[in-house]
Amino acid sequence: MEKSQVQLLAFQLIAHSGDALNHFNLALDNAEEGKFQEAQKEIHEGDKALVAAHKAQTGMLTFEARNEVIEYSVIMMHAQDHLMTTLNYERFAKRLIKLYEKMLNEKE
Repeated sequence: MEKSQVQLLAFQLIAHSGDALNHFNLALDNAEEGKFQEAQKEIHEGDKALVAAHKAQTGMLTFEARNEVIEYSVIMMHAQDHLMTTLNYERFAKRLIKLYEKMLNEKE
């Protein structure tokens, strides 16, 4: 896999991970305001963006699994960092939304 192909996959990972992170942030904003249905819609959209990111990542992993050479790329390392950060943020956001729901239910 040539460096330009690796960079293209990296930019796809960054873009999709960034989209997902934005949706998870919007989900938290909605949950903080008690808009849990809207929060779940944003979580769903964020999850769809993560699927797209994983597809880009899987393409690269499949290539390497065939023992084909992949050019090292700092951009890909950066992209993987974005993806992992977003995956952790997703888990955090989902837990916080549950906490917001619980707090709101206890107030009522």
